[in-house]
Amino acid sequence: LSPIRAKVLGIHSEPVIINTQEFTNNSTDEAKFTAAISQTIEETIANSWSTGGEFTLGQEISYSCEFAGVGVSGSTSMSFSASWGKETSQSKSFTVGSSTGVEVVVKPGKATQISLSATRGTMDAQIDYVARLDGWVACNYEDTYKG
Repeated sequence: LSPIRAKVLGIHSEPVIINTQEFTNNSTDEAKFTAAISQTIEETIANSWSTGGEFTLGQEISYSCEFAGVGVSGSTSMSFSASWGKETSQSKSFTVGSSTGVEVVVKPGKATQISLSATRGTMDAQIDYVARLDGWVACNYEDTYKG
């Protein structure tokens, strides 16, 4: 199985708010808050492919034998059929944001909210492959061929 062509079908992105924190100053003086905002994100990459069909190979052998007025006949067949594909996914986790902290000044009697935002994106791609079948076929006959 070898890739021969790839095409990006679409890229989609949207801004999302991952986490928020609110700070309220109930005092009569300005207050400084240290905001350390972060979030663990899990990213999953998934793919699947299939042939959209199957490969079939078959053979039928018919035989008949007559001896002393008594006959026997019949047939036998064998076939091989295969379809192939694969579905996989892989996930990993990582942390986005600030763990060291950012100073936020809030006026007396006020509140403020900080947000951690990111852009979530997906990409759809089509990859075309060429598949080759390689192998051996073995048959066992009672008599050898030509000697």
